[in-house]
Amino acid sequence: KKERDGSFYLLDQNSTAGTWVNYEALTDKPKRLQHGDIIQVGQLSYRFMLRKPPEKSKPRIIPQK
Repeated sequence: KKERDGSFYLLDQNSTAGTWVNYEALTDKPKRLQHGDIIQVGQLSYRFMLRKPPEKSKPRIIPQK
């Protein structure tokens, strides 16, 4: 499910084999997907890829006074 803010969520609706994200079984709550997540449904695996992945922020150094 795509949200208005552009984020995507995955929910398992009581499937027989379950749904997994990054080798962890989904619970009854939707899981927010991140760029590069591995989704497993039954014996099939998919990689969740965004067309424009989020930019990694660079660490900031803040001088102490």
